[in-house]
Amino acid sequence: MKTMFRAVGGSRSGPILGRVSKPAAKTTTRQDNDPLNFEEKLVRSLASRWKRPFAWRLLKWRGIEFPTTVPFGDGLRLAHGAVGLVVHESVILGSRVKLFQGVTLGRGDQYLYRDQLPTGGGILVGDDVIIGAGATILFRSGETTIIGDGAVIGANSVVTRSVPAGEVWAGLPAKRVGDNPNFLGREPSAAR
Repeated sequence: MKTMFRAVGGSRSGPILGRVSKPAAKTTTRQDNDPLNFEEKLVRSLASRWKRPFAWRLLKWRGIEFPTTVPFGDGLRLAHGAVGLVVHESVILGSRVKLFQGVTLGRGDQYLYRDQLPTGGGILVGDDVIIGAGATILFRSGETTIIGDGAVIGANSVVTRSVPAGEVWAGLPAKRVGDNPNFLGREPSAAR
């Protein structure tokens, strides 16, 4: 997780962690030269102070909850329009993360009202992570759920704990089902 994260917003009173660079925000293609889809262009528009309110409302109208304060790395992909995507404000997304439709990254505790919420905790998604359609990744207050570099989360899985780098997890509750053969960050489990 060597990515330099960029924040996409902030409040006037609070510090901004950093913004998406203007060249990155104006990019019209991905690293693999595929054109950006409409939703990916909207997320990049969150970096512009002038476009942010419009882009945020349009994302919300499309069924995507992506707070303007969520930092993300280069190459964020929203597959199939990512309709139904819900991202909590305490999430950090690495580079080249691919999110499919219906993904939820959020809290998993029982608090109903914002004033009852304890502080701390969040979800840290590493680089080159794929999160399948309908998957849910939850964190509890005071805890950080880490999805390691190169991890794959299967469709409709529910993850409530950290996932090591390069592993494939699936199921309800999610369990390790194998290694990601495309992840070059570590040796295969047979060599251990």
